[in-house]
Amino acid sequence: MAGVRGIVRLDPKAFAFFNATHEGFWRSFWAAAILTPFTAVAVVREAIIEPPPSLGRFIAFQIIGYVMGWLLFPLLMVRVADMLGRRDRYFHYIVALNWFHLIEIVFWGPLLVLGMADILPPAIEQVLALFVMVALLGYEWFITRHTLKVEGGTAAALVAIDLLLGLVIDRLSDTLPTMTFT
Repeated sequence: MAGVRGIVRLDPKAFAFFNATHEGFWRSFWAAAILTPFTAVAVVREAIIEPPPSLGRFIAFQIIGYVMGWLLFPLLMVRVADMLGRRDRYFHYIVALNWFHLIEIVFWGPLLVLGMADILPPAIEQVLALFVMVALLGYEWFITRHTLKVEGGTAAALVAIDLLLGLVIDRLSDTLPTMTFT
């Protein structure tokens, strides 16, 4: 956790605390398992706010989307890291990024709880969500820039690709369960 704390402080030395080996790469996906209950709460909240036509299909697509969200970008980055000549930095990047996802609950958790308790007006909740998103994108840029050792613009482009890929996965996870296939 020293690495994640260092990232929060924007300390480039933080990356030395991560196990950037093949074994460390696979271990970093435990972050997905740790975050699963929090994601489940968010999915339940979404289903309560806007009940889906088929709860079973909705849950199935949310699970598929969650798994894709954790695997698709790292798979894509294998090729991108090669193209950038940064294959040797790939494990550093994915390991730090995966473990940093744990800190997201510190940002999103309170907002989720306040939203579920109907304490915040929707407009305030949306503004706070925007601030959280911008902060997390900034941290991801920092991680990308320092682990892959790329220029700021390249790091920004990779963060944008990750964001867009996540948005597509989320959108598909939300809309496919409501579609009828003939």
